[in-house]
Amino acid sequence: MSEQEEKPQPQKQQPSPTPVEPPVEPPVEPPVEPPVEPPDRIIEKGLPPVDQTPIMPPVKPPKED
Repeated sequence: MSEQEEKPQPQKQQPSPTPVEPPVEPPVEPPVEPPVEPPDRIIEKGLPPVDQTPIMPPVKPPKED
């Protein structure tokens, strides 16, 4: 007995149903961690250039009447 005889109706190539694939999720990237030391802290460690030092005018005390 051949296998074809066991199947009375030969299976015609029917369009296979589209398999339900899970939604493609984007790769989970690790959160961008902020630098351990903010730029301000880095300036405090080294000697700040004179140019970057803000020249503040002398604060005059308020006149008391």
